Amino acid sequence: MNPIEQLAARLREWSDEVELLLDPPQYVTRGTWFLNVSCYGNDLQITWSAETGFGIPRQGENARHWRRTLADDQLNVAYTRAVALLSGGRHLQLVH
Repeated sequence: MNPIEQLAARLREWSDEVELLLDPPQYVTRGTWFLNVSCYGNDLQITWSAETGFGIPRQGENARHWRRTLADDQLNVAYTRAVALLSGGRHLQLVH
């Protein structure tokens, strides 16, 4: 399971309200994966590729990419940011 698939699994565990659509690239070993997420009325598109790592753009904002360092650390940062954006400032428990 690659990091964006792991992120999708963690977001499913985080809330029963989350809706996910994972779109892999034509060639799974290279290219950009897209994960569309909706929860509590908030929509988010997360991208991931082996070359650039995660990107989490918000509406009207350019994608922010985290350079690959340790995949686990990058996954935790992406998860924390996604939950914060999807929860709309609600105080919700993170699933680790």
